[in-house]
Amino acid sequence: AHTDYGAMTILKSGGPGLQLQLSAHKTNGEIGGDDTSSWIDVPHLSEDTLIINLGDLMQRWTNDRWRSTLHRVIAVADDDGSKRNGDVPEIFESARRQSIAFFVNMNGNATIVPFDSCVDSEHPSQYDAIKASDYLIQRHAQSMGNNKAKEV
Repeated sequence: AHTDYGAMTILKSGGPGLQLQLSAHKTNGEIGGDDTSSWIDVPHLSEDTLIINLGDLMQRWTNDRWRSTLHRVIAVADDDGSKRNGDVPEIFESARRQSIAFFVNMNGNATIVPFDSCVDSEHPSQYDAIKASDYLIQRHAQSMGNNKAKEV
């Protein structure tokens, strides 16, 4: 499971299998445990439907008012339950799924800081200012197992 790093992702889903979790998490995608009961299936409505996932930088901009979407894709069996190829290991016997994603990011030099309209005495800023490119590079380093990458 992961969150997307940028502002948002526009997804054209090619079938069922996308799930999201409505739990609290930081903008670095970390969560406490993996409670499988809290995963929600995103319905596959039609081939013309677009899905919008909010990303980490949108969460930072809105000072946690809009949360980054923690999501994953799981293997889903064919509708008729049939096996398509007896030689394929069981773990790979699932319905075909293909998606097209468009990742919306900011100019690398943009400074990301919570919007003034999202910060007040009851909701102090949760994030320090950071350059968009620095944030994306740090998140990528974390995803590659670089334990020396500082938490953002």
